[in-house]
Amino acid sequence: MQEITGMTKKIIQLITLFTMFACQNDYPPSVWNPEYSSRPIPVINNIEPVEGSFAGVGVVTIHGEHFSWNLEDNRVYFNGIPGTTLSASENVLTVQTSTVVDDSALVKVYVTGAIVHGIYDKPYKLSKAAVEYEAINNFVDPLALACDKDD
Repeated sequence: MQEITGMTKKIIQLITLFTMFACQNDYPPSVWNPEYSSRPIPVINNIEPVEGSFAGVGVVTIHGEHFSWNLEDNRVYFNGIPGTTLSASENVLTVQTSTVVDDSALVKVYVTGAIVHGIYDKPYKLSKAAVEYEAINNFVDPLALACDKDD
């Protein structure tokens, strides 16, 4: 019985040695480029109008640093919903707001080539652009009557 156990031990050792030295690791090339230099982190200094804007139709001006002159390289998000970048320079972005309505929206700027995004340190207010008329619902139809000066 001990002889079988000793023989089994040797077989296991042989198989272990064989698997250790017979297999070659065929890893793909690394995606890390040690010579890559990213763009600087975008910085948001302030947003105009300061008091807030209208959701979906408002146009805001973002002042800061390290934006791209290329319009497509700049992406601005309001609570994770993208706005539309209308014009861009190194220090100023003009953006049409997204449709998110919030009194404390988080504004982020992503620039292509920068590893980290810029975050505005203050909450930004985005209000509804239109107000629903409360008297009209599923049970009431809106009606209108037009009159001239002679009735």
